[in-house]
Amino acid sequence: MVTPDTAVSVDAHDSMWTIPRVTALAEGMRLRVLMAERRTVGRDWHFQGIVSPFARIYLIHEADRATVHHGGATHQLLPGRLHLIPAFAPGDYRCHGRLDHSYLHVATVVEGGLDLTQALAMPVDLEATSAHISGFARSVAAHTRAGESARLIEDAEIRLILADFAASAGPAPATDPLAAILPIIEARLSGACPVADLAHLAGLHPTWFSARFRQRYGTTPKAWIMARRLERAAWLLRTTNQRIEAIAAAVGMPDRGYFTRQFSRRFGLGPATWRANAQPGDR
Repeated sequence: MVTPDTAVSVDAHDSMWTIPRVTALAEGMRLRVLMAERRTVGRDWHFQGIVSPFARIYLIHEADRATVHHGGATHQLLPGRLHLIPAFAPGDYRCHGRLDHSYLHVATVVEGGLDLTQALAMPVDLEATSAHISGFARSVAAHTRAGESARLIEDAEIRLILADFAASAGPAPATDPLAAILPIIEARLSGACPVADLAHLAGLHPTWFSARFRQRYGTTPKAWIMARRLERAAWLLRTTNQRIEAIAAAVGMPDRGYFTRQFSRRFGLGPATWRANAQPGDR
């Protein structure tokens, strides 16, 4: 059985890569939609070193000198195209003019705790078909509505879009130890996540592991883990009706007082106030 502890060596690099293998990964995928929206941005769309635990899929409607840099390459965002940024891929985002785009933020977890966009070497750019355009529109509309039928529509449309990216995918190239550690952290947010254990899984001395992690991601492993616990808690507060105590425990902080202090320090509001300020479409 593949566990989060063995995620580094999950057989995405198996030389016997086949279409049934891709299909099996996709069928076992747990899809979670974090955001689906259409938005127009300008020159303030300028971010560097963003690392997200979810994949981003863009449908470009209109674009004037908008680019994203990830995977060692700079990609121009062009009208009539889809663009995929895999989970945990460090990226830079820049718009020098105007960008009208629809976007999906999705977690697509497969065996071993990897994201599907990590387990497969997918193309990052596709021509947008009429089916993609209508699928994006239905996903965005469904995301703002409550009810099981809206969730089913959203799930089905996004799976179809992902299927087109996966259709020409192959095995992902071997990842470096630090990148492979990020999904392991995600899988352990509900419990203990000692830095020494992560260093061991990465095959590095703890001191060297922490130094390399900070150089790559701009923060320490301990601070990264805390930030991810709090970000997950914020998402659960706005998208579920779970009790605050249950959410605190679900992100590895069963002491509500400690959780509240950490949450307030991070977001400037206590958990209850944060939930009360949620927009109607967030739930």
